[in-house]
Amino acid sequence: MQISASNSAQYGLTLSPSAADLVAIDCKQDGTYAQHVLDALAEQDIFICKLTAPVLERSIRVSVASDCVLNYFEQALARALGMANQ
Repeated sequence: MQISASNSAQYGLTLSPSAADLVAIDCKQDGTYAQHVLDALAEQDIFICKLTAPVLERSIRVSVASDCVLNYFEQALARALGMANQ
């Protein structure tokens, strides 16, 4: 499984195009919300980075991984978004 625009759209997120080995996921809210998503992922033992540049602070950065890891990430992301939306 790959993180794709269609997968992210079901959660109301947008992927930023990248030629690197990472993808920026726009959480579509402010930096505080993105931090809540990041914290909820960390509670599930997933370490990712939050971008800090102006306008990008509402995004999280995810590196490439195997299909198995990306499948786990997608499930964890769904749970993290649910936690962040409470």
